[in-house]
Amino acid sequence: MSGSTVELYGISEKPDRYKRYSAHVFIKDRWVQGKALKAGAAIFDGQAGRSECVDEMMRLEREAIAAKKGVWSGKMKVFQSQDVAAISAKSGQMVLVEGVVQSIGDRSSRLYLNFGQKWSEDFTGFVRRKGREAYRGDINELVALKGKRIRIRGVLEESGGPMIRIFHEAQISIED
Repeated sequence: MSGSTVELYGISEKPDRYKRYSAHVFIKDRWVQGKALKAGAAIFDGQAGRSECVDEMMRLEREAIAAKKGVWSGKMKVFQSQDVAAISAKSGQMVLVEGVVQSIGDRSSRLYLNFGQKWSEDFTGFVRRKGREAYRGDINELVALKGKRIRIRGVLEESGGPMIRIFHEAQISIED
């Protein structure tokens, strides 16, 4: 595609915590992220800008998962929240974790979505209420997730147990 026109459409005006800017990429009017998601060559990280883009990116990724294309053919999987050892082995990597929210840890500056009885050992979703890394969405909707089967996507960290920081609504999808 030498000599092709590349167009970038910014997702947000602010950089992420690593000072990177996100954008949708089009080459010859072909949406690069959509093509990569559909082929299983990419994993949606939850950043897309407009809600219709989020819906389309999640749809394309689900198609690739169902068809076991690309990374979904065996190299990547959706982890179950109770499989803490397997999840922990992916520390520092982009993962999708699915399970039932057992409890909500509601604190003044943060919120925890706990997927097990011991938040210090089990998988947890972590949400900041304030500051640069604050959640961009309705916190009350997160509090209402107790007892629901959800899927969280993001980079896995270790903080007692395995944890994903949640910045965007699109990092969470309700599965039931």
